[in-house]
Amino acid sequence: HKGLIQDLAFSPCDTLLASLGGPDDNNLVVWEVARGVAVRGELAGGNTVLTCAWFNNTSTHIVTGGKYTLRIWEFTTNEDGVGGRLTFEEVVLGQIKRVFRAIAIDDQDVFCYCGSDSGDVIRISLVSARFSLACRQRFECGIKSLACFRGDMGANNLLVGSGNGDLAMIRDFDII
Repeated sequence: HKGLIQDLAFSPCDTLLASLGGPDDNNLVVWEVARGVAVRGELAGGNTVLTCAWFNNTSTHIVTGGKYTLRIWEFTTNEDGVGGRLTFEEVVLGQIKRVFRAIAIDDQDVFCYCGSDSGDVIRISLVSARFSLACRQRFECGIKSLACFRGDMGANNLLVGSGNGDLAMIRDFDII
């Protein structure tokens, strides 16, 4: 990267690292951790990309989000283990225009939850790469962090950290 590193995420097998460069290069780079070498890099989007997260059950898929962009990436390695490919599918958001700062993926890799500067959380279907649902609650000063976990009744729960210091739990999109 040319300067700023915007975000980092380890793959579930801990052998790969994804890094996002800042606005000066805006690249998504996949690194092989053991050798400390970049395996593949691609321009992460036309607008600034701010956050990334690997799927939880595979080291082949990454989600990136940022200014008016949300993408699902597939990383495939060459047979010899050197190099690879990064291809993406743009998530269909319809009329939604947001700056995404936080991403959390459910434990089954079915849904991705994205927190925005405008303080809302949206749910994306990772299977169809489409907007699924929006939380009615908005959080002041935007959403800065998200964590997803399975609740007692099997529902996806979210912990939401907002820019004004609030910490909230969302149980299946009902605010607690």
